[in-house]
This record gives sequence, C-alpha cells and structure tokens, in this order.
Amino acid sequence: MVFTAFTVLWYPETGPGVPAFDAWGKLWNVFFGTFEHWDADYFLQIAKRGYDSRNAAYMPAFPGLVHVGAWVTRSALVAGVLISFAASIGGIVYVTRIARDLLGAAVAYDTAILLAVYPVALVFTAPYSEGLFLLASAGSLYYGARGRFWAAGLLAGLACATRITGLAVIPPLLLLAWPAARRRGPLVLAPVLGLPLAAMVVVAAYYQHAVGDSLAFVHAKGEWGRHVLALGPLQGTWMSAKAAYHGIVDLGGAPADFSVTSLAAENTIDFVVLAAAIALTVVVFRRLGVVWGVFSTGIIAIATAAPVTDGGEVLQSLPRYVMVDFPLFIAGASLLQGGTTRRGFVFGALTALASVACVAFSRKLWVS
Repeated sequence: MVFTAFTVLWYPETGPGVPAFDAWGKLWNVFFGTFEHWDADYFLQIAKRGYDSRNAAYMPAFPGLVHVGAWVTRSALVAGVLISFAASIGGIVYVTRIARDLLGAAVAYDTAILLAVYPVALVFTAPYSEGLFLLASAGSLYYGARGRFWAAGLLAGLACATRITGLAVIPPLLLLAWPAARRRGPLVLAPVLGLPLAAMVVVAAYYQHAVGDSLAFVHAKGEWGRHVLALGPLQGTWMSAKAAYHGIVDLGGAPADFSVTSLAAENTIDFVVLAAAIALTVVVFRRLGVVWGVFSTGIIAIATAAPVTDGGEVLQSLPRYVMVDFPLFIAGASLLQGGTTRRGFVFGALTALASVACVAFSRKLWVS
C-alpha cells in the first residue's frame, strides 16, 4: 500500500480514476485512497448514503462497521481502510493457527506469506469486505475445532452478514459439532446452525426496511448480469472453460481492440484460477481433512453458481472470491515444504504479480 501510494504521488491520478471519497487532506487522500476503486466505492456509498436496488448486492456487515467507524475517524474512507486492514490481520492470525494445528509451524509460516503476497491481497488494505470475511470465517472454524460452539456460531453469523459465501461456513461447523452432539444431545448444534441463520433473518429484515425487498441481496445480482443457472456450479464451470478457450484463441490472434484483449485475458485468468482452486481442494481433502474440504468446496460452489451471462467476464472477481478460501492456501503451503528453490520461485512470482496488480488497481484498471 505504501509503495503503491508513491506511484500515485509520482504520477497523480486524474479524471475518473481520482478517489471519490476524502480522508484527511490531499496527502492522506493519496495514501488511504490508493486502492479506493471499484467495489470500494459501493461499500463507501452504502456506508454514507445507504442502499439502493443495485448496491444491495453488497451485504451490510462491512459498510455498517464503516458507517460507525466514520463517526470516530471523521472519514468513511479512513474507517474502511483501517477496519479492513485490522480484520485481515486478525483473519491471517486465525488461519495460521489453524495451519499450525493441522500441519505444523513451517506450513503456518508459509501460509501467512502466501496470503500476504497473493496478487489481489491488495484488498486487505482497501475498503473491501474480504478482510472481515476472512476474520469471521477463519475465526468461526478455529473455535468450532476447539468445541467453542457459541463463539463459532457468532462469527459464522458475522460471516453470513458480510458475504453470501458465509453460508459455506455452516456445513463444516456442523461436522465439527456433530461428535459433541452425539455425546451431549442435539442442542449442541443450536449455536452453529441457529446463529448464522438468525443473522440471515436479520439481514433480510434490514433489506426489507431499507429497500422494500427482503431478498434484495439475491435479486440485485441480476443487475450485475449474474444469474443462478439450472446446473449451478457445473454450468458456471463449463461456461468459464468455454470462455477461456475462446479467450486463448482471441489472444493468439493478437486483436487490435483492447476490449477484446482485456476480456479474453480476464476469462483465461479466471479459469486458470478456478482450475488451480479445484486441484488444491483435492489436496485439502487429502491433507487437511473432510471439514476443511467441505468449506473449500462450498466457497467454490457459491462463487461459480451465478456466472455473468450477458457476454462479459463469466466468473468476474473469482481470484478475489477464492482469496478467502483459506484452506487452499494451507494446502498450497504444504506443497512447498522441502523445496527451497520451489518456495523462492513461488513467493517471488506472486510478489511480482502482486506489485503489478497493485499499481494497475491504483490507476483504476480492473484487476479483480
């Protein structure tokens, strides 16, 4: 974030790329506004002015916290960055503790590095909800694995109120609680099932009050060209594969139209990320266990169930959606053990890609 801010100072942004929200003056605007683009604008708009039918696609937990934080910081932009940054640090702490318990300290160390240098981890220092979701989902499963089901249920509720993918936390929590339920009775399952579902009821009630539609967070997806298809994730994956094939063909023809090149590259990258995520999910099942594999499967299934069907980027933002699928990073770190050269190459390549992504994103170029 700091080094990317220097690129903005060196070549100031003009036109539509100028951040729309203020921090504490021009210099602070550059620093806090480095990554204040795309979805960040919608979160900040919600925090300052509330919901409409289009931005209802963004769940209320993060913008709600930003709204409260803005009272203290006197800036929604500053509040959004600080909340995202603090939450992401907390989330990485939970993830590394889970990794250490499952596969040891060395894997935990490399997991933290992979999360930090993942090419779109820039949103951990932007007004985006990924950091808060990582904190809530990883914390929920961390406490669930220790039998602290009320804490797990509360954090699962926060995850559901932060992103619709929070529903993916419920099945692994039930798996974690099931042995205790068999010994102590079915009431053990109440917090891990009831609290997340209660959170969704509260969210639906809030949307009913705000925009007159309790399912606005579902219906708003259509305004972004996203639709849940009959075969769900299977159909979304197939569409992504076809788009990637056509993208490779288009790129091979070296088109002069930048829009063609851009869309072809986006669809190709999304499918490569999806294929890698599916492969790593297999590793998660084999090395981490069923609980964590179920969580990863749920995240991927939800992320691919509603593709863009209007001819745009089919799995738009998939690299960012996959970023919170933290068992994939634990599995990836486990594959790097015992190979210094391999580790160095992977970390170096990801850092280079992340640097390019940071600068591009700061210029309001679409990254994810």
